[in-house]
This record gives sequence, structure tokens and C-alpha cells, in this order.
Amino acid sequence: MGTGALELKCLETLARAFRLLAPLECREEVYRKTVGVLKESTRAASALLFLYRPEEDVLELVAAAGLSAERVGFRLRRGQGVSWRVLEEGRTVFLPDVLAEPCAVFLEGRPRPGAYLGVPLRDPKGRALGVLSLDTVGEAGEILPEEAFLAQALAEAAGMALARIAVLEEARLEAERHKALLELSLSLEASREPLGMAREALETLLRLTPYHGGALYRFREGEVRPEVMVGRYPRGLPRLYQAHPVRFGQGLLGHPGLWEGPVYVEDYARFPGALRPFVELGLRSALLVPLRPRGRPYGVLALATFGERVPYRREDEDLLKVVARRLEEALERLFQLRALRLTREAALRALSRVLEYRDLETKGHTERVAELAVRLAKALGFPDLEGLRLGASFTDLGKRPFPDGVLKKPPALAPWGG
Repeated sequence: MGTGALELKCLETLARAFRLLAPLECREEVYRKTVGVLKESTRAASALLFLYRPEEDVLELVAAAGLSAERVGFRLRRGQGVSWRVLEEGRTVFLPDVLAEPCAVFLEGRPRPGAYLGVPLRDPKGRALGVLSLDTVGEAGEILPEEAFLAQALAEAAGMALARIAVLEEARLEAERHKALLELSLSLEASREPLGMAREALETLLRLTPYHGGALYRFREGEVRPEVMVGRYPRGLPRLYQAHPVRFGQGLLGHPGLWEGPVYVEDYARFPGALRPFVELGLRSALLVPLRPRGRPYGVLALATFGERVPYRREDEDLLKVVARRLEEALERLFQLRALRLTREAALRALSRVLEYRDLETKGHTERVAELAVRLAKALGFPDLEGLRLGASFTDLGKRPFPDGVLKKPPALAPWGG
């Protein structure tokens, strides 16, 4: 076959691969279609697709057709199998007899002769995603040039398809994050209860991150105590804080950099200040950020997992900081409202005292009227108790313009001016 004819054949094969994989909308469909087409269109005994899992540094078999179809989920540690050689060298590897390769792994359990071809799977930016391979192990045959063309074309098309799906998934997740943050902001605007605010913030974070549990920690009397806990965590965790109180400066919450910004720990057992009871309970990964409304230490917002390790992701830290800042702003508004309410109540009490000084017989009358009004309103289910208390405080305000001679005159009042 001449050079021109060979190039045309390669282009036709590549176009076919793209037509087959481009319409697919989920990763699993791409995996299955890739190995299925490769197996059906060649004389291979097996077609395998391994993906690289960087968090565990393994190659995982995500799809297989042929003799190894039952081995999906099988994992190769670094250095095991020819697929690692393909991934590390970043090039196609052909072995006419796989028995001659010392690191070869036979998924069927026993070594058998056969040819092998492995092709690196990359995204459009050239980053390694995994390995697509075919082999004739256990059956007679060889790998023809057109079969190699197809494997390379399918690997390229699969890399493009997976990259497109990843972009669409990221766009969907980003839209979900923006929607969740908007809903949280609106909810925090309407809330008047700090612990309720913290609970909503933590629930939002758990929906948008891979962490299992979250908590708001406060510092009370020299101890660190969880005031809000949400998500999944060991049943004995709340009691653990009672049996083993965490003093200020101990454990992860005493990390010197905590009040400067987020702190991430991948494996709590390896953390220098780890507390043994929490290690034994299975605390694994954690991400924490301080809360400082009005610039003053208030508490710590924490996300954690138990048993399962969560790798560091910048998007998780950024999201935690955004939610923490919105919670701080909501707390600042709440504190301002409380300060205004206290100022208003102090002014009303001062006004009632002025009225009482003018007429000592009615001392405490304003407070009694306000208290009775609130008790009655509660029984009737009246919603605005604070507004009612405010109105009741003005019950004797009408006395203010009258002169003392009128208010305190013992006999019955004569006509005006008498």
C-alpha cells in the first residue's frame, strides 16, 4: 500500500471512530463502545480499556470485550503489566510475543503466547488518561496494520469524547454551584438564627463537595465544641467531644495557620497534632476555614470524611471560602440588627422610666402591659411579637404632654383650666 493510500486509510478509520463515539453522552457508553468496536472489527481475543486513577496511582480496567470481559474493575499497581509501560512512555507499544515481556500480567490467570498492542489514551491537551489495548493471547493470529490504525483512531476519538463529556459535566456542576450559592444567600438574608444559618451553609457545602460530614465549632470556656453537625459521621462522634474535651490549641483546630485561612489535611492520622481518640474513630481528610464576622474570631467551619481519603481540590477550598464569607456577612447583619434592637429597647425603657418618675403610682405599668400583650399574642398565634412589644411600650406615651397638675390632681378634674 502506497504512502498516499495509507494516509487515506488512516483518515477514513479516524473519521469512522469519531462518527461512532461523538454522539455518546456518558463516560460508560464511551468505554463500552470503544472496546466493543475494537473487538468486533479485529481478530483480537481481548480489547481492554484502562484508565489512570491518580489519587491511587493505579490503572483500572473500566471496560473489556472478549476473553477478559469479566475482569472489569481489575487494577494494576504502578509497574505491573505492559499498560504501565504504554502510559509512562506515552507511545504505542507492540509486542509480537507477550511472553517475552517480564512485567506482563495475564488477566486469565496463566501465561499464554500472543501478540499485544497498547495505545495511550489522551485528552486534547495531551494529558494521559489511560491505555487502550488489544491482544491475541490464547488464540492464534497477529495484529494487522489496519487493526493498529483502528486502535489508534479509537483511542484518539475516545479521548476527545471523554474531554467533551468532562467539559459538559463541569459546566453542569458549575451551574449547580451557582444556583446553590444563590439559594443559600437568599436563605441567609431571611434567617435570624445563627445555628440555622450554619446548618444551611454546611448542607450546601456537602451537596457540592465530596466530603461526608460538616460542623460548626465554637470556643467555649477554653474548649472547642461542635455546635452544629450535619451529614454522615460516626455515631459516637458527639459523645467523643464530651469524653475527651478538645482544649484550645489542641488537634487540628489548634493549627497555627487556621486563623490565617483554610487548612487541609489529607490523612489526619499523619497530622503531627492528631488526637488519638479521633484517629481511632476513623477521621481521615478534613478542610477547615475560620469564621471572623466583623474581624473577630467566631468559630470554625469544617468539612471531613471518615475512613475515605479525599484528595485536595482547589475548587473545594474556593467554595468553602465563598460560603464562609457569605455566612460571615449574614452573621454581621444579624449582629447589627441585634444591636439596633437592644438600642431601641434601651430607649423605650428610658422613656417608660421618665413616665414612671412623673407618676410613681404606675411604676412598672409599661412592662406589665407589654408582657401581658406578648403572652396573649403567643396564645393567639400572632406572628410579630417584637412589633407588638414595641407598640405596647407606648401605651402611656399619651401622658407625656399633660402637666403634672392634671396627672396628679387628687380630686375630680374640673372643667379645663379650673
